Amino acid sequence: MAELEQWLPNAIQAATAVGQLLLGLGQRRWTQAQEWGETVEELSGLDRETLRRTLEGDPVAAELVGLALEAAARTASDDKRYLLAKVAAAALRGDTTPGQVDSLQLLLRTVIALDPPHVALLVTIGQSVDRSGQTNDEEAQRASRDKLAADWPGPTDLLGAVLATLERENLVETITDFNGTPRWVRVTDYGSRFLDHLLIDHGGWPPVRPSDSSAV
Repeated sequence: MAELEQWLPNAIQAATAVGQLLLGLGQRRWTQAQEWGETVEELSGLDRETLRRTLEGDPVAAELVGLALEAAARTASDDKRYLLAKVAAAALRGDTTPGQVDSLQLLLRTVIALDPPHVALLVTIGQSVDRSGQTNDEEAQRASRDKLAADWPGPTDLLGAVLATLERENLVETITDFNGTPRWVRVTDYGSRFLDHLLIDHGGWPPVRPSDSSAV
């Protein structure tokens, strides 16, 4: 009985501590969601009433914004939240026309799937190869894994894992030598589309926010 009497208060105390931890986590995510919503509103250029009507009347936009909000509340990366906000703002501005909705949905799915190290490496690859499509020079269209390991700021032992994620998302593909050893990486057509959207429409990587550019 004495053991039970000692265990019960300890269990209650532990549960309270865990409960406080979860409450703190929930509050943090709520704060991030609030701040993200303000960013979306700013980037969309729409007033709150227009935003409300759009979410009520456009189920595709509502779905995109909802998925982006969930991801934004979970991530600790300001840069990723900003990219998610850009996608949501595009949906709210009415860019979910039949010609745009598929690309927005795919873009959102990809942004959600990637973390900053993945994007940083993809940008590094994109900047080191010729993506113009105006040349048949295979050497210029692929990046050496050895050079990537030297240029990428992350730990070299994580390079394979990051590349595997990019390949899974159909952003890059590995090219092997005649022995079947992976030697080079090229950007896929979808990867090139994603990079163009990221680097042009989304202000590069890390993203350049309007407040940042106005301060220059």
